[in-house]
Amino acid sequence: MYSQQELDDAVAAGAITADSANALRAFISTQRSASIVDEEQFRLITGFNDIFVALASVILLVAVSWIG
Repeated sequence: MYSQQELDDAVAAGAITADSANALRAFISTQRSASIVDEEQFRLITGFNDIFVALASVILLVAVSWIG
């Protein structure tokens, strides 16, 4: 993407208006702050069912180590 200095230079050269540069800066800042659609929110043991899954995993690991 363009740096702040490059946008300021474009305004000084007359390639874009100052309002356009500010609008682009605002648009980019909102795009960068928005979360990505495919971004997975990692949560560890968020519900009561997850406690049973964690308990079953511990029991499985203990059983495998005892057998093996």
